[in-house]
Amino acid sequence: AGCRVMHPEIEGATHESREFRAADYKTNPPTSGNHFPEWSEDGVYEAGNTPDLGMLVHTLEHGRINVQYKPGTPEETVQQLEALLAEQSDGYHMLLYENPTGMDAQVAATMWGHSVTCAQMNDRVFDVIRTFRASYIDQGPEDVA
Repeated sequence: AGCRVMHPEIEGATHESREFRAADYKTNPPTSGNHFPEWSEDGVYEAGNTPDLGMLVHTLEHGRINVQYKPGTPEETVQQLEALLAEQSDGYHMLLYENPTGMDAQVAATMWGHSVTCAQMNDRVFDVIRTFRASYIDQGPEDVA
């Protein structure tokens, strides 16, 4: 599928009431680090309506899988990713959104301390994301809420 799995070091987990930017994290997309005290709701976010980065990182700490796509991704691909989320109890503990950090990957899935990034979108990427989800969903260090 042309994807890369990474398990970077945990960068921190402090709650801070401030705006977070991509430069605040060592990985892109972020997989851990200090973040906002509140987290984003599970679900699908329309392009241009991506939640605050600090709230997205907090979701990872609670065992969420964040699936994100590069700005400019074709609508058909976004719809296919939405369908993939719906396979898991209508998106149980998953988020889908347009990436706000300028990542190089076309699509990525992240979890606290883990990521899979795919340079190009192809049919095999969906199975990669399914495997990632099965391996890491609800495996964050904080209680699943």
